[in-house]
Amino acid sequence: MNASAGLSYDVNSGTLQNQFVQLGYNGGCCGLAVEYRRINLGTVRNENQFRVSFILANLGSFGNLPPSGTDLLMSLDAGLAFFHDC
Repeated sequence: MNASAGLSYDVNSGTLQNQFVQLGYNGGCCGLAVEYRRINLGTVRNENQFRVSFILANLGSFGNLPPSGTDLLMSLDAGLAFFHDC
């Protein structure tokens, strides 16, 4: 079981701009990852995101949760490694 969380706080405006919680589980040759993300950029962007990914070792991942390091919009996203070799 893996877990990750983070947030971005704008000191000037006093608002939380980004919060996320990510959970993952690896079992055998597959894994599951889920993420909830809250984005609050005022009038520019204000939304909640739910992402899911199913991971098969040596094949790849399937879903709308990008692999760690590819989501450049969120600077505090630590990401998690969900791959497990058979």
